Amino acid sequence: KNEYVAIMGPSGSGKSTLLKIIAGSEKADSGVVEIAQNTRVGYLSQEIIFEEGESIQSYLKKISGLDKIESRMKEIESRLDDPKILEEYGILQSEFARMEGYSFDYRAKVILEGFGLRDIDSNRSLSELSGGQKSKVALAGILLKGFDVLLLDEPTNNLDLPALIWLEQYINKITVSCLIISHD
Repeated sequence: KNEYVAIMGPSGSGKSTLLKIIAGSEKADSGVVEIAQNTRVGYLSQEIIFEEGESIQSYLKKISGLDKIESRMKEIESRLDDPKILEEYGILQSEFARMEGYSFDYRAKVILEGFGLRDIDSNRSLSELSGGQKSKVALAGILLKGFDVLLLDEPTNNLDLPALIWLEQYINKITVSCLIISHD
């Protein structure tokens, strides 16, 4: 915990591919990546995909995984008289609490403000944002996800100086290991 590693190398040398392999989004040609069971990996890729018409708030909940938990809780809450459903609801509620779902809106606001997005309504469509603002929202989503290991692939791309300073301070405060590719 609390270790910081920077990956440096020329363009095309495989830095991003290495992060993708560690994050589990790509397979290694050889060798094995071992990550302890139940380790939550936060991974910011250079390629960020948004759904058409998606709002900032819905994107952040989707990336964090809270949207699925909330949806399932709403789906089953009318059947809590069934002991199996009640047990499932309890498990979902525990996971929601572990993921800090009850403070999600507040944490989202703090992180978005840290990235200079204070004046942007969280119900606004991502398609209305600039490229830099979209990058900040994507990074906010990863930070809201909750993680034991943080993998950042050039997170400073499209960040202005205040957002860069805020990210550095944030990383210095968290107590997880970070693996970062950056040119800054």
